[in-house]
Amino acid sequence: MPAQSISSFDSLCDAFMARSVTSNKHKMEIDSLLTLRKRSDETLRQYASRYWELFNEIEGCDRVILARGFKLRLTTQDE
Repeated sequence: MPAQSISSFDSLCDAFMARSVTSNKHKMEIDSLLTLRKRSDETLRQYASRYWELFNEIEGCDRVILARGFKLRLTTQDE
C-alpha cells in the first residue's frame, strides 16, 4: 500500500478486509480431485505431481478412495 494512504482506523479496517478476502484461497472439494484426468501430453510423473498437490489442498480426504480415483483417471481424454 502507498505511504499515507490510510487516513483513519476505519480505512485501515476496510483495507485489511479487502486484502484478506482477496488473498484467501478457494476451498478445494473432493470433486476437483475426482475429475482430474491425465492429459495426453503429460507424463505419469507430471500427472501424479498435479494429483497429489491438489490432494494436499483438500481437507479430510479418504486416502483409499482417492488412491483408487488416481488409478481410474490415468487414461487420457483422447483414449
